[in-house]
Amino acid sequence: DAQESRGLGDVYKRQVVLQIAVDRTGQLTDVQVANTSGQIEFDNSAVKAALRMGAIPEIGRLNDQAYAKVRVFRLAITPGQMKATK
Repeated sequence: DAQESRGLGDVYKRQVVLQIAVDRTGQLTDVQVANTSGQIEFDNSAVKAALRMGAIPEIGRLNDQAYAKVRVFRLAITPGQMKATK
């Protein structure tokens, strides 16, 4: 099958795209998978990592016009960008 014949390099080319919503203070209010990587475990790990952020305080300092542009945004994450922490 084509998926099994891919090399490790292909795994690192995959990405998940998250759609993240934040309130006016920068608190994350929603995280969803907008585009799957095709690997449910990786997608779930990316969602959990985003939720662990909890907030993006810098958003609270934006003016209303700038906030309107980022209140819902998308973030692409590749396996190479994720690493285990202890």
